[in-house]
Amino acid sequence: MNPSHSELWQRWRNLMATLDCAEHRQTYEKLITAYTEPQRHYHTLDHLRDCLGWMTEVQALLENPAEVALTLWFHDAIYQPRSVSNEVDSAAWARDFLIDTGVDGTIAKQVSTHILATQTHEVSANLDCQFVLDIDLVILGSSSERFRQFESQIREEYQWVPVAEYREKRTAILQKFLEKETMYQTEFFAQRFEKQARENIRGVIALLTHGLRL
Repeated sequence: MNPSHSELWQRWRNLMATLDCAEHRQTYEKLITAYTEPQRHYHTLDHLRDCLGWMTEVQALLENPAEVALTLWFHDAIYQPRSVSNEVDSAAWARDFLIDTGVDGTIAKQVSTHILATQTHEVSANLDCQFVLDIDLVILGSSSERFRQFESQIREEYQWVPVAEYREKRTAILQKFLEKETMYQTEFFAQRFEKQARENIRGVIALLTHGLRL
């Protein structure tokens, strides 16, 4: 095993033990392979590690930590920039895996629902889903330098899109976040990242609008 993956493997083993499952090493390896595919520049193992790290920070606030952990492991398991069904496909992989392992069907259904929610990031009434969505968006409230790097990584994932078209569509996506009353649905993340996220997004929109490099 790659030494840099040892922490992830331990996290996975602990999660499977929590679910009273076998280790399912093969599925773990498939996930690691998926997150290291060449078309990924942001949606990589680093993103997965960051998400799992934040989950640890808020674990005491979650209703069903195992469901949240499973969601984060699988939420970007399928990622093809040209596809419009990444979340649907990722949710299906998670659901099929959990059903095959004999995990309670309600867990499989909830994990699938959480993953599908990351497609639109609409307001959720489910507390765990709120945390999943906020964890997925922590990058928006990172330092301005890291946020610019993130935007560059996203551009690399969509390098096949013509520049003018990309600028227009990316601006529209970012503008939708600004139009939300709050980008973060939990107090934990809103207090820490809302202000910086808005500053970051406004700054990048200005660059995109004026045709400047990120």
